[in-house]
Amino acid sequence: AGEGLFNESILKDSEGMVIEKDTACGDLPFIQHTKTLSTITPNGNNEYTITYDIVVENIGGAEGTYGLKDDPSFEDDITILDASYTTTSGVPTVALYPTDAVWTLASGVNLGAGVSHSYTVSVDVKIDLSAGSTGDNTYTACGSTATSKEFAAGEGLFNESILTDLNGLEIERDTACGDLPYITHAKTLSSITDLGDNTFSVLYEIEVKNLGGAVSSYTLEDAGSFEDDITIIDGGYSSPEIGAYAFTGNPFPLTITSGNTIAAGATETYQLQVKVAIDLTDGQVGDDVYTACGETSTTTEYYAGEGLFNESILKDSEGMVIEKDTACGDLPFIQHTKTLSTITPNGNNEYTITYDIVVENIGGAEGTYGLKDDPSFEDDITILDASYTTTSGVPTVALYPTDAVWTLASGVNLGAGASHSYTVSVDVKIDLSAGSTGDNTYTACGSTATSKEFAAGEGLFNESILTDLNGLEIERDTACGDLPYIVHTKVASNRTQIDRDEYTIEYTILVENKGGANGVYGLNDQPGFDDDIEIQSVSYTTDAGVTPNILSAGDAVWNLSQDVNLGIGQTHIYTLTVDILYNLEEGSSGDNVYTECSSQTGTDTFTKGEGLFNESVLLDLNEFEIDRDTACIDLLAALGDTVFVDINGNGIQDPTEPGLEGVEVKLNGTVNGNPITEQTAFTDVNGFYEFIGLEPGDYVVTFPTSADINGLSGTLTDDDATGGNTDGTDTNEDSDADQTTGETETYTLSYGEFEPRADAGYYVPASIGDTVFVDVNGNG
Repeated sequence: AGEGLFNESILKDSEGMVIEKDTACGDLPFIQHTKTLSTITPNGNNEYTITYDIVVENIGGAEGTYGLKDDPSFEDDITILDASYTTTSGVPTVALYPTDAVWTLASGVNLGAGVSHSYTVSVDVKIDLSAGSTGDNTYTACGSTATSKEFAAGEGLFNESILTDLNGLEIERDTACGDLPYITHAKTLSSITDLGDNTFSVLYEIEVKNLGGAVSSYTLEDAGSFEDDITIIDGGYSSPEIGAYAFTGNPFPLTITSGNTIAAGATETYQLQVKVAIDLTDGQVGDDVYTACGETSTTTEYYAGEGLFNESILKDSEGMVIEKDTACGDLPFIQHTKTLSTITPNGNNEYTITYDIVVENIGGAEGTYGLKDDPSFEDDITILDASYTTTSGVPTVALYPTDAVWTLASGVNLGAGASHSYTVSVDVKIDLSAGSTGDNTYTACGSTATSKEFAAGEGLFNESILTDLNGLEIERDTACGDLPYIVHTKVASNRTQIDRDEYTIEYTILVENKGGANGVYGLNDQPGFDDDIEIQSVSYTTDAGVTPNILSAGDAVWNLSQDVNLGIGQTHIYTLTVDILYNLEEGSSGDNVYTECSSQTGTDTFTKGEGLFNESVLLDLNEFEIDRDTACIDLLAALGDTVFVDINGNGIQDPTEPGLEGVEVKLNGTVNGNPITEQTAFTDVNGFYEFIGLEPGDYVVTFPTSADINGLSGTLTDDDATGGNTDGTDTNEDSDADQTTGETETYTLSYGEFEPRADAGYYVPASIGDTVFVDVNGNG
């Protein structure tokens, strides 16, 4: 009794007495099973191999028959990739399909009393909580929703096995559940801070989260693969979990943390800061062509070698890659070029200079810049006015000539690939004349520079300064050009008096380029003589390489040259020859009054209408006046006039009294208080003599006291014979010499004056008598 299906039959007689007993006994099978989740093995990329062990055992007393099914009802963010199983039952396995709801592992399998069969189910899964993936993207852990049971379907790696009998009827179920970690990370480029001078501080943040249901460990690596024109200077990384670390130079590839444990539901944040410099102009680092984020991709992804491309690599506890994430940002690279575009002459040695400045962003991100302009011209060049235009869209501001530096832009945004143009217009004047501003010696572009092409203080040296959003300097660029400085000087170089009223005058004009650039000029000449002077002819010569023009005496302006090239430091000489007649006689042209040079101003300046006033006008290539110069020289004085035979001895040359030829006349006097060298003249056939080319001064004429008159000795007429030669008719015909000394009175002569009163008459004194005799007969 008490064994199996023990059963005893008892046979009794009619009296109820036991005749006999007989027994029968049989055993029953009792098949049960247990299920455990044995291992969770990471395979990387959030994939795992899960093994469940199922043991089916017959603890009954007889062989039994069973079936076994497996129902993986995983969390809806876990996807079955593959499945298989092994068994000790001796029954061939069958394929398990990931898409099947229930896997049949065994059916109609005999299991002896006290015997057990083992099943090992292996399931490859992937967990994905990313947005848009299968499931609700929120992990449901084992036991988190179950109420009556320990675990529930839809939790973690919930798996339920079903044991059936030989008829396929369910005997029992057993469950196993385990949780997976889901460590993910997100990388962002948080900020790019402009430090100036094309250096930037770049901050990346990496947030590591365990969204799964199990604690795990991870390794975080970082690989920066920047655009090849970007250089890493230094940086560091930190988090509360690991502390802070610094590096110098390029640290990549970089292991930020290794084997770091993270609890389910925890978040850990890392910061990676990198200081970088970008240079697209050095010709050394990189190819000097910026490759922006996404430029080489046909999708929205970024690739190594683009911008500030940075990739973080998240690995699981076994060192298998879970995932990678990238962040990329672009840097601006704003540069500028400056050129001197035009030099336009405005006349009077004034010019308008235009400089063109192009600011361009050849980087991959919008940048902010400022722009200054520093005109450090040669010290003989004065700024008269300045202004500018721009395509930046920012309103222009006034530029003041006295400011050392002009601010053209500040805090202006410039998009990647965009450019802004600035045109700076400066009106200047160059003056190398003595006493003007500067040292009066032109310093040409490049003449003093040593380490650079140009230097401040040379020519039209102008430097632009590009600054960043903080006003820190990024770069400078210079432009320089030179100005010609063509000047001329004019002098009256020669004055030849041919006769008392006839002169040949020479003016010399020296044209010189004292500037730093070849120039072009024209030259006009404008005579403005005293109105008693008449021009007879005019001509000129020059070494300027041009054919002299034919000049007309009657023209108000004489054009000597036009569009003549004059190299740096070269000179051209013009010699202008003018023949004139001079007439102060009453009724002649003019006012009959000679006006000396400077007599109208009382200074060293000359005015038109004075003496032999002449003005030259220097022109530029546009025929604007550059400058003027004047020269003035006065006509000399002269003195004369006649020695005659004063037949009647009255001191006046009467119409019938001829001139006396061959009389030696001497001239003495003082100029500015200094005695002159005695001059001598002889009278001509008409008795005329003259002394010409006399400077203003006091003069005395000396005649001989006697002269030969047809073989007879002539005597000077007494200058008092007619009451001092003032007979009231014509003093020019009076004899003016003292009879005893032969000297005239003192004549004070001025420029242009002719003194015609120095006359002398000679006569033969009358003789009285004949013969004294003895008048013998007394008849008389």
